[in-house]
Amino acid sequence: MPVRGAKATPFSRKLALNRWLLGLFGCTSLDDLAGHLKGDELGGLDTDNVHRFHAALCLHAPAARRPELPDDRCWRRTNGSSP
Repeated sequence: MPVRGAKATPFSRKLALNRWLLGLFGCTSLDDLAGHLKGDELGGLDTDNVHRFHAALCLHAPAARRPELPDDRCWRRTNGSSP
């Protein structure tokens, strides 16, 4: 039974898998994550036939969670050149 006067937890915060996935990207909501992934430039494939959306998603993940995929490699994939 909820405690009187306590603020209810939104449904999206109750989903463990949702929270885990957002935590991988350092976000607290799907809107935070989606905000970086809406650009038209993210459509299409790079020269390695990897979708640019994938590279942008990887860049959004904290570097500590993707040691095998450094920023400069992701950057080349999204922009075609080094930063």
